Amino acid sequence: MGISIFFIGALVGSKRGGFSSFLLCRGGTPLSFFYLCSSFTDKNKNKMMKKLSVLGVSAVALLLSACNAISSIVGVPTDTKETWEKVQGIIEEKVDASKFKLVSLDLGRDSRPGKELDNDLHSCAVVMVDKDGAAWHQVFFVDGSASNLSAYTTYAEEPNFSEISALDVKGISPEAYAKQIEDAKKIIEAEGLKFHCVDSYSIDNITEKGRCRFVLHVTEKEAKTVSNAGRTSIEYYEIPFLVSEQGEVSIDEDRVLI
Repeated sequence: MGISIFFIGALVGSKRGGFSSFLLCRGGTPLSFFYLCSSFTDKNKNKMMKKLSVLGVSAVALLLSACNAISSIVGVPTDTKETWEKVQGIIEEKVDASKFKLVSLDLGRDSRPGKELDNDLHSCAVVMVDKDGAAWHQVFFVDGSASNLSAYTTYAEEPNFSEISALDVKGISPEAYAKQIEDAKKIIEAEGLKFHCVDSYSIDNITEKGRCRFVLHVTEKEAKTVSNAGRTSIEYYEIPFLVSEQGEVSIDEDRVLI
């Protein structure tokens, strides 16, 4: 029994800062996705989401079968201290500190289509630097498996990786991680929005000097739906946050998502 997935996408962003909104469509067997534009402005902060227009369209059809050999991965809720405890355990077990130093970390949910509002930790992607100063990328999954190592390169001017300081994942406690997410949830809940999951959470010493950033997937408390021809669409939003050196959480208005 297969699942047909149809994807329609648009570029999203604003000069002031922005976040993207999505329509996740469910109806019978098929799922459809529509990307719409949203912007955040000083004049209308109480209405954080304002639909503008569809900037561009592309379509891709993908067939997923229940018979596919894709393992079912059970994670832990992305908004709890257990997620950071899991990440700390993965790093301690999987990163050989005698060979590599960790310089970047990005945890996230399952990125496969249809999982956009699922609140389970799925994987932790890292960038590591070896004794020779070469950078490597690898992904660790919560089921204990890992991707192959691949050489890591940046699209900007190549840094001297040997001079980049190592990340200390234990420098952030599980309780501090959970509080950051909780603080972000309070911000979006005050605007009439409902939390669904942490889409991603990253710490990067390569370009961000250890700054923490994360993205939440949310819906309005009374989630908007649109139905036609047996299909019902649920609108959700992707909102970026950043954490200051003092641990304060705020919406990342300078970050443009496209």
